[in-house]
Amino acid sequence: MTQKQKEVKPISDKEMALFREALIARFASELKPGETLLSTATRDSEHSIFALIIQSSDNSFRLEMEAALLAKDNEDISAEDRLLISLDFLEQQLEGFFDDRLVRFHDDWRIYDFKDGEIRFRGAQTNPELEALADQWIEKGE
Repeated sequence: MTQKQKEVKPISDKEMALFREALIARFASELKPGETLLSTATRDSEHSIFALIIQSSDNSFRLEMEAALLAKDNEDISAEDRLLISLDFLEQQLEGFFDDRLVRFHDDWRIYDFKDGEIRFRGAQTNPELEALADQWIEKGE
């Protein structure tokens, strides 16, 4: 097995819990009452993806962000480091968001140079409650 084909361990529950704890510790003071921060991650031989969601308990706000590093674009970076770089990028985006809570993201994938790697990023803010009401209105044909 060559270095490029090296088997990559998936993220363990313990590792994911540590990521979540670190994110909550860092950003808990920025969350409004009723908001929660959720995170998921994937790591394999082809890509490392980290996703964050901030959502309100009343369903009036949801911010989704994803950062991905592909192995084919970042061959000199290990899968573990690719995941950490994607997390660092998302943390940087969150810091900017929390400065004034204005969204400057795009819901399609864009490519950025970041920490000697090439990262793909997308983010979107929605109002799930309002979207559900709009869907109901459309279904009624009014």
